[in-house]
Amino acid sequence: MSREPCKAVAALVLAFICAGAGCTCTEKPRQGPTPAPAKQAAAKKQQQKLGALPYVDWVPVKAADRGKSSITRHLEGESDPGLNFFNSRPRHEAVLMNMAGKVLHRWKSDRDQPGPEEQAWSLVWGHFDFKGWHHSEVRPDGSVLAIVHYRSLLKLDWNSKVVFSARVAAHHDLDVADNGDIYVLDAAPRMIRYGKKERLFLDNGVVVLSPDGKQKARHSLYEIFNRAPETRRKLQGVLRAAMRVYDDSLKAGYRTASKLTNPLALSTMAAQLRNILDGKFVGSRRTKLMFLTQLYPIDLFHANSLEILREGRAGLWKKGDLLLSLRSLNVVLIVDLQAGRVRWLWGQDQLVRQHHPSLVKGGKVLLFDNGTETTGSRVIEVDPATNEIGWTYRGKTPEDFFSVIRGGVQRLPGGNTLITDSEKGRALEVTRAGKVVWEFYNPDMSLVHIVLLRAPIYRVMRYPAGMFEGLLSGGR
Repeated sequence: MSREPCKAVAALVLAFICAGAGCTCTEKPRQGPTPAPAKQAAAKKQQQKLGALPYVDWVPVKAADRGKSSITRHLEGESDPGLNFFNSRPRHEAVLMNMAGKVLHRWKSDRDQPGPEEQAWSLVWGHFDFKGWHHSEVRPDGSVLAIVHYRSLLKLDWNSKVVFSARVAAHHDLDVADNGDIYVLDAAPRMIRYGKKERLFLDNGVVVLSPDGKQKARHSLYEIFNRAPETRRKLQGVLRAAMRVYDDSLKAGYRTASKLTNPLALSTMAAQLRNILDGKFVGSRRTKLMFLTQLYPIDLFHANSLEILREGRAGLWKKGDLLLSLRSLNVVLIVDLQAGRVRWLWGQDQLVRQHHPSLVKGGKVLLFDNGTETTGSRVIEVDPATNEIGWTYRGKTPEDFFSVIRGGVQRLPGGNTLITDSEKGRALEVTRAGKVVWEFYNPDMSLVHIVLLRAPIYRVMRYPAGMFEGLLSGGR
């Protein structure tokens, strides 16, 4: 059976499952950078649509990248040695590979992967990323923490045995404190009143888990922003704008879907969203959260990165504070969870849909600025003391380095920077002068209806070459 009949059948099945609640039935094709003429105006419209759509599990391979697979450049002596860890977005497995692209170890588990109902949703709305691991991280003992989007946080040992599955609406990122506590981003629906109107929004938070996966605390970003006068004003401005466009945005979402789907799916999508907003939704919490991320401005913050700061900086932050990225607000910030206070916030006039800020040498913040409106991404280093950008990496052309969504960046011990160009399924290591000294293209590809697709990579991280020597030698 071809995909379109499958979609129609799935839409009908879900209509019965949800007792009349709807579902979307579209698979938005990824679009390349907008040509130079009228680029800004078209890109703004594109950004509005992209901001309202979730991530895509497979991306068409551009003509210039055909034939590129695994390691395409490696200048030994100029690149930082080590082991590279990542997972393909559609897969529920993670890979450890050396600098030559040889896979040394894999972790894999189908725990908490989608059942029949969620598989049906994925058929009718290809952007629902139910399957695979949203993000994963490896620990020094060889265990892996894996986020199953909006469902759980898994811990696997070196042999892929599940140590625990913590039921939390986890997404995007996590970090582990010195005492072993796990900090992970989560999401929760929240009714918010502005003036005389009350609307449903998606709040983000930080959940703190014990080393064995038991929940110890949750901190709401809405409550933190609403606490201090300066951030409350910013939040009120966002809500004021959101209330103005709330209904129009939902209608715009329907219009976008109508160009990409059949009438049955469009009508069931509208019904499903109405049921969610009216409190009549029938279905899993995970499906509801997926729907709430679909349309701007319901997803109020869209936090996509979290790092526990291992050192303080006088007058700015203290050790143990959190560095976060809020994509919907185009800002990065440092939060004191204990005080419920924002200590530093930057980027609203500088960043567009940014990802993965991290603290680097000299107390500066390195991050991936997607630049969705400009059709060109960049990696920048900003000094929080002055809010000045001190270092920037761009591609030779805007089209050469452009990841509309996702993206990662890591400062390596030798001073080079490892960048994840997610939407190309690519990682590259660059020097301070911008020279590419190592490059990798994800070999995880698929051919669908004669279209060559590559699996995106959320983030590639590099670790010391000898970090898992004992475990690797013991596995031989």
